[in-house]
Amino acid sequence: MIEYLEKLVEDEEYEKALAYAEQLLLNPHATPHDMLRVYMQVLAARFELGEFYGAQVAGQLARQIALELQEWDHFGHICLHLGTAYDRLRQPEKALATYYEYLASIRLYDDALKYEGTVLFNIGIIHTTGNHSDEAFDMLRQAEDAANRAKNERQAHGIRHALIGACLQSGRLQDIPPLLAKCAAYLRRFPDAAEHHPSVLWHHVLRVRYAMDTGRMSRALKIAQRGLRLCETEPRYNHRFHMLVAGIHQNQGRMRLALEHGIQARAAAIAARRYDLEYDAGLYMYGLLAAHPETLDTDSHASSEEWVVLPLSKEEEV
Repeated sequence: MIEYLEKLVEDEEYEKALAYAEQLLLNPHATPHDMLRVYMQVLAARFELGEFYGAQVAGQLARQIALELQEWDHFGHICLHLGTAYDRLRQPEKALATYYEYLASIRLYDDALKYEGTVLFNIGIIHTTGNHSDEAFDMLRQAEDAANRAKNERQAHGIRHALIGACLQSGRLQDIPPLLAKCAAYLRRFPDAAEHHPSVLWHHVLRVRYAMDTGRMSRALKIAQRGLRLCETEPRYNHRFHMLVAGIHQNQGRMRLALEHGIQARAAAIAARRYDLEYDAGLYMYGLLAAHPETLDTDSHASSEEWVVLPLSKEEEV
């Protein structure tokens, strides 16, 4: 009854699915195809539970069986999840090897192409995290092309946002305006998409960073302040925008305001239970105070009310 196992995973009954999978794997009459299907469900269940070591084991077994059976469609699905598990375990070399193994296989079976855009995107993100900006840019461009061929506008939009991040990292500022324009057009066309609000927030983050990198601090501050208004119920983004505003104020010599926003960023990180982000905010505050101890002198600095920025125009809202 492998169909029942697949239904348990589909219904997000992961603990029950794992217990049932153990029974199925003890069946002496199970065929290699049966074992492949079972291990794929174990991979999915352990992945969704965050048990990435267990997902890695199941994924390695499933991948080997899929290779031997030449089940290329299943092979692509397995490589996608296995590579992501490696990445979550902070093993980027193994993740990249798995993804590249998938890319080598897609010429063998057309159905496996449906994972191409996602795999290329994941490779690009790993290279971005590893500060390999040229490799990241090339892979994300290929991912965008794959998404466009598949007519997957939602995926292409997410990839373009990642491309903007890679451009910022590599200093390819001249490539950013057309990407921002395409992303803004997508957000206007699909205002009811489930991911619309977080995508709008991330779009604002990227616009702030681009404005900062091109020396337009007043514009960066306007966009960041709008981002803060939009993310009042999103602590993670609230942290990010406060950190951006802090950086803008620091760049302009307004250290007291920079410290205020650093404090608010730390509070937002704690509210989101993102202690990695709390560390970033705390480290920023420490660095600011160490370099500018006079920041604590409240009598010699302007209050936040003394720095007023006009709202964005209608054309600037996305």
